Formats: sequence, C-alpha cells, structure tokens
Amino acid sequence: MRTALLSVVVATLANPLFAGDLQKISEPTETQGVSLSVLQQNALEAQIPAMKGFEIRAPH
Repeated sequence: MRTALLSVVVATLANPLFAGDLQKISEPTETQGVSLSVLQQNALEAQIPAMKGFEIRAPH
C-alpha cells in the first residue's frame, strides 16, 4: 500500500516536468511510408437510414 501511494505522489509531482515538452511538439505536415488500399466499402444507409452519407471500410 505504501509503495502504491509513493508511486502516485511521484507521478503527480513529475507530471508538470514533462508537460512542457508536449507544447513543443508540432503536428505532422505530411505522411511518410503510409499507404491505404480499400478492400471493401459499403454505404451504411441501406441498413440504417439515419447513417446516410456514412460508409464502413475494410482497409488493407
């Protein structure tokens, strides 16, 4: 029990130290090495009318 409490205290105190690094990360501007080929694509409206405009895909 004491070890678990100590772990929670250490994690809570260390969290702000690493949070600053997250602000330095920028979102990617391009994708690299990623490709997608759709094996099958079905419109959901046939089964569920409220899902008009939505599709379900099985990517490879």
